[in-house]
Amino acid sequence: MRSLVLLFACTLAAIGQSLTAPVIYPRGVTDAVRQDPAPATVARGAALQISGFNLGPEKALRAEETPLPMKLGDPEVQVLINGEVVGLYSISAGVVLAQVPDDAPLGVATVSVSVGGVKSEARTFTVAALQPGIVTADGSGFGAAKGDFSRSPVVVTGSGFGVANPRAGTVVAYVGGAPARVNIQLNRAVPGQFNAQIEVPGSARPGDLLYLTVNARTSNLVTLQPLAAPSVDYLAFPEGSADLAGLATPDVNGRYVLGIAAKDAKGCFPVYSFDFAALKAAKGNPCLITAAANAVSPFVNAVGTEFVGAMVGPSVGTAPAGIAKQALIVQPGKDDNLVDLTGAAANLVSAAGGTFLATIPSATAGGPVTVDNITASTGAVRNAPPATAAGGAAGGNAPVPVTTAIEVDGLSRLLTNRIALPGGLGAVVVADSVTAPAKFLFAIVRANGDKVSATAFPAGFVPLLAPAAPPPTQPGGGAAGGGAPAPAATTTNPAGLAFYLASQRQVLVAAKKSDDSAHALLAFPVDGSEAVVKVLPNGWFLAACTNNLRTFNVVLTGAIALFGSNSAENTFKASCPASGYITVETESGEINAVSAGQNVDMVYGGSVGAVNDFIWATNLSATARTSSTIYVFDGANRSTQRLELPAGVNAIQTPSPIPALSALVATAQRRIVGDDGFVVFDLEEGTSRHLAVPDGFGSVSLVGFFPATRKLLVRGISTDRRTSSLIVYNLEGKEVFVVKNPDGVASVGSRPGTPVAARQLITSTNANTASGIGYDVDGKQVGVVSVRIP
Repeated sequence: MRSLVLLFACTLAAIGQSLTAPVIYPRGVTDAVRQDPAPATVARGAALQISGFNLGPEKALRAEETPLPMKLGDPEVQVLINGEVVGLYSISAGVVLAQVPDDAPLGVATVSVSVGGVKSEARTFTVAALQPGIVTADGSGFGAAKGDFSRSPVVVTGSGFGVANPRAGTVVAYVGGAPARVNIQLNRAVPGQFNAQIEVPGSARPGDLLYLTVNARTSNLVTLQPLAAPSVDYLAFPEGSADLAGLATPDVNGRYVLGIAAKDAKGCFPVYSFDFAALKAAKGNPCLITAAANAVSPFVNAVGTEFVGAMVGPSVGTAPAGIAKQALIVQPGKDDNLVDLTGAAANLVSAAGGTFLATIPSATAGGPVTVDNITASTGAVRNAPPATAAGGAAGGNAPVPVTTAIEVDGLSRLLTNRIALPGGLGAVVVADSVTAPAKFLFAIVRANGDKVSATAFPAGFVPLLAPAAPPPTQPGGGAAGGGAPAPAATTTNPAGLAFYLASQRQVLVAAKKSDDSAHALLAFPVDGSEAVVKVLPNGWFLAACTNNLRTFNVVLTGAIALFGSNSAENTFKASCPASGYITVETESGEINAVSAGQNVDMVYGGSVGAVNDFIWATNLSATARTSSTIYVFDGANRSTQRLELPAGVNAIQTPSPIPALSALVATAQRRIVGDDGFVVFDLEEGTSRHLAVPDGFGSVSLVGFFPATRKLLVRGISTDRRTSSLIVYNLEGKEVFVVKNPDGVASVGSRPGTPVAARQLITSTNANTASGIGYDVDGKQVGVVSVRIP
């Protein structure tokens, strides 16, 4: 949590309560088992953790009976969800545990704490039918599971599996990427908790990930037992194998790696298998295909399972027509399953529940398209129309196809994306031109594009459009094409902006006065009546000098946020300045502006994003294209902060979010990218931390983050640029592990001294592993390296 003193002062200033009133931290509502950062999602029947101060007695008090009591302590402590009193597990001054009712309405909910009749300000969370979680040894929600692992079966405790009666869904367990038998029973001692009895596979090892799924909803990722340091395995290429262009693994099993050679003249990908559990490498199918022309891999993962699928060639047609009459399903440790399809498939995709969907175009022009639903575990094929292939209803309940061709009163150019409305309707702004519209309307349309209503813009207002980026140029400033006329600048998405406020039954459209003197959000009622003009606060405009106008949803306090500016600039700038943020209250529609502070050099349109209701952007050096400051808007309390670099760090590039930590990680540099390690920005604490380059390395590049154990994996290039190795940083501690390359391997992921090639170094966060192609000192591919992350 951020500084308690600052939080205390800000919170009381915001709510005007006395020093003894109960206060829930703005981000103080979480799932008691999973411990994901706010905004929290908690299942019906599960435990809700509420953190703050003055929430109860200094000495913790636990419920001694079941059903859980509705009040505890003296003065009485109660928790209200959506205004209704709920059961309590325990209370204390800083933490209260309460149970979400089995019949709580799904969706956004409010929670407050009452102490002696004095009620806290309500906070927001989301109620779900399922949100499985496994209790960990230290209660953190990650790392080693709590339980006795000395023998099988093991018993772990969890919650969020749905209501106990009737059972909410089928529970599936995976240990180390292998399916495991599991028996779920209600924990009679603790309401809302379940005991999962799991038969651990004989192949399981310390450090293997354990997790449960319920109706395809996955639990937090935890380990079977701790792994002290990275574990490395290596398999040399099978004799006669070709060089590999990329790698793939099943979603949950990183120890079974598929090597993919470059596509040949017939469009075939030869593949090889590297089974690290069996310590065996072998040639696989010589011809797997895909309709994607530039794909490196033909494989598709059945998400959340150990299955991988691909279409089998050679191709029997040309995309977008059908190209494959068979599909291959791969399961680690089992023979490949060759499946006959009902026709020639145009593509293969995954669907929930361990299934693949193959689209089968009609063999005759204009005929119906069907879909083969393939059960990955058995290879069984069921053909059905598209609306029913994944289990939907046929007949009159099938959804009406949505057309993208819309014409309203002679206007057919779309200035905004189509906004989904209740009743299958859509809202869109149509015009006569996407770049310089002279005529434009707000329209409500049916799914087939037919007009329901059309409404003119208020007098004096025109759509606010994102400017198109200029065409690319050759080095030296010339237009692309070596002196040929430059192509017209274009935008790939509609240049306007619109979004729906359900509480107001209004669609808000970004607009400006025709003389550029003001920006506004025009509130068009969905009943087709005239729009209400909502001019932005005085001196504020939308940041509209980049080619993408974006909104950010703020769940915790119910708002839509946009980047704002003190300038009406609407021509494209590579570094579009922003001064702060514009917020739209989702309940009232009220519009406010929040300044980012004094002397702000924030840039919108470069490195911007959102994570856990934090919205962030950077400044940008005009010469080096690097940043030195992170600007953050905290949607939980509508505050802003400015995060500077740690002492001694000069510049960063490409911040990436780490949702599990409410953090950003950025590459630090002195002269070249990565030569100064990384900076981790903790958005909740408002701090920055430097991860230095280990001795012996000249630069590092980011590979991935592993939420199960809070590790950051990077690739380091040696100072002499002759070798590269993997490096693991512990973000919950200070340990740094340099992973020793196997004998005969000088570099992992690409040739020594060169950046990682696409898909030659991959991660599997659901297996806590990384896999890379190994190269010798001469730059020759020699095998595949598999690393288990501690």
